Amino acid sequence: MTNTLPTFPSLVKALGWAEAGVLVQLDSWLGRPGVQMRDGTPWVYLTDEEWESQYPLRLVSDIWHILKRLERCGLVIFAHDDPDPVYQMRLYTINYEQVEATIPHHPVEEEVVS
Repeated sequence: MTNTLPTFPSLVKALGWAEAGVLVQLDSWLGRPGVQMRDGTPWVYLTDEEWESQYPLRLVSDIWHILKRLERCGLVIFAHDDPDPVYQMRLYTINYEQVEATIPHHPVEEEVVS
């Protein structure tokens, strides 16, 4: 099992534009140097403001609903690193095994739209 996502068109077809976009953005952050590793899994810390800066045309509540839908599908996992509920920083990772089981990987050549 590799930590890669299917092609964007496959994600859009399976999840919709908003969910696919958020999943791809999260995957990008997880691939950056300096992410926190826990038991061999990369995690990133993101505040509501950091999500909002990536999606300035969306409300934080919209992004949160998208993330919750991805969590319900088992594709995104959340964790809190601080017991204080006021602290807004959350840890996020992608459940790549669930992505692989849920969304078919198609070769890029099959995804080309005429």
